[in-house]
Amino acid sequence: MPRNLPRLVKLLASGATLETAGAKIGISKTTAQRWIARYGTDARRRIKPRLTCETSRRIRELRREGKTLRQIADDLGVSPGSVHSHAARPTARRCSKCRQRYSGENCLLCEARSYRQNALAATA
Repeated sequence: MPRNLPRLVKLLASGATLETAGAKIGISKTTAQRWIARYGTDARRRIKPRLTCETSRRIRELRREGKTLRQIADDLGVSPGSVHSHAARPTARRCSKCRQRYSGENCLLCEARSYRQNALAATA
């Protein structure tokens, strides 16, 4: 284990980027990434936090209203790339009967069940 790893982890935890933290201890950004990946610290979790479900929902809502990706990014304070990836995500719905996710017109599982039941009723 590198002797400067604890210092790197501390700098990252305080909010520094990989590039600035690496420069402070005399290593490159790539080396800092490799150390974090190899030695399994959880410091990389703080580098790029995920968007919340609420923010993702708001992105899709603003996109449906006709705002551009850059306008949404500026309004919510996130990158245009994040807006693009969240605006493009399909929203899966849940079936009211079986609670399975589906994205088409109907839940295929319930549709198959009703087809089977109708076929059995017709033969009886």
